[in-house]
Amino acid sequence: MSPEGLSRRELLLRSGAVAAGLTFRANAGGAGYTANIDTSSVVKLWRPGRDIATYPIPITTDRTYHLKVQTDGARIRVWLDNSADPVIDATDTAYPSGVFGANVYNGTATVQNLNTGPGGFAAFASGPWTTRGGTWTVTPAGLRGSSSQADGFYLSDRTGADFTYQGDLSVTNGTATGLTFRANADGAGYTANIDTNGLVKLWRPGRDIATYATPVIEGRTYHLKARTDGARIRVWLDNSADPVIDATDTAYGSGLFGVNAFAGNTTAQNLIVS
Repeated sequence: MSPEGLSRRELLLRSGAVAAGLTFRANAGGAGYTANIDTSSVVKLWRPGRDIATYPIPITTDRTYHLKVQTDGARIRVWLDNSADPVIDATDTAYPSGVFGANVYNGTATVQNLNTGPGGFAAFASGPWTTRGGTWTVTPAGLRGSSSQADGFYLSDRTGADFTYQGDLSVTNGTATGLTFRANADGAGYTANIDTNGLVKLWRPGRDIATYATPVIEGRTYHLKARTDGARIRVWLDNSADPVIDATDTAYGSGLFGVNAFAGNTTAQNLIVS
């Protein structure tokens, strides 16, 4: 049996809310499985009549969390905030199939960017994508990029000036990968990347605008978010409360969205522009 996946890019409990989560394999009345975040400081997998498994961790309101669920027969796994390993790995046979949905308990929550399916490249609405250096392939695990000792870009036809752009990125082996934005047709613009030399970097051709020192491990998936407001560009790593980069630059006012790979093999997934 092939695993089926369900992932939420943004799940936010508003002030006073208790819990919110992903519901799956449910019937028309909502009875099925739910994996949720709960302000009693747990991630919980439950179904009516049974808490199947919990993972203790502080959960606060007004902070965005990423939750992912994967099922394979009776096995159900749950990941939190792009963790390398699932925080819950359990088995249950009560519900073998059903509908997908969202759950909120005793309060108000925001649910955005819900993706379901066995795999593939999940990205913002766009027309054809164009390769500008490197080799790019859409696979069941996401967008795979490969470049040698130069920068490779995979560019959408969508443009923007001020926005939030985010996605899940991994350097499978090699040096760097990132989100490219405000770019021209050749990829020249801004790129916010993760670099296995131990950096998050915001750069453009001819200038490293700002860097943030942190270990970046080959094979691990990182969530990167960039937000522009005129000349101000901020970058967040793994849903950090504060940006790890907050800089200004005026070279590029608007342009294309895309993905970058440098000197290695990379994976990109769940690209969102808002």
